[in-house]
Amino acid sequence: MRGAGAVIVAVSSVAATGCGFTAASVLRTTEVTRSTHPLLETDAQVYCAGAPCEGVPTVVHEPVGWRAPLFFGSLVDLSVGGALLGREGTPARIGGYTLLAVGGLELLAQLIEQFPRPVLDGAATVVWRDRRIDLVPSDLDGQDLRRGFPVSVAKIVARRETPAPQQTSQH
Repeated sequence: MRGAGAVIVAVSSVAATGCGFTAASVLRTTEVTRSTHPLLETDAQVYCAGAPCEGVPTVVHEPVGWRAPLFFGSLVDLSVGGALLGREGTPARIGGYTLLAVGGLELLAQLIEQFPRPVLDGAATVVWRDRRIDLVPSDLDGQDLRRGFPVSVAKIVARRETPAPQQTSQH
């Protein structure tokens, strides 16, 4: 009967993708943070959807509320998996190794987390030195977009005028 319990635990763990992944997906929400970045160049003007505005509008969509459930769920999976390895019988060991693998994957998922970067929040155009620049998402690459930091139009222009590096093919 004990072996049957271990098989049930292993199967349910794999089916539910582990306690950590399940808890994290249930408790995760998305936090939306909007900010406006003034221009570094004082002689430039920003237009948002055709109307003058104070700066370049950005938004960050960040998943929140999932880190702690993932961490503690992975601890549950690892603990139960370790306990099952101490029991006799093939089903218990299979369940134990399965839970250890799932718990390890959950821990790894926490290490490879990517943090979201601000992106353009709608259409924005910059007019600078008789030049109209319709901003695209890649224009914000290389800019320091912490709250309130200015955006450099000169960096955007320089980046656009620099030719992309050519890739060489290796045979």
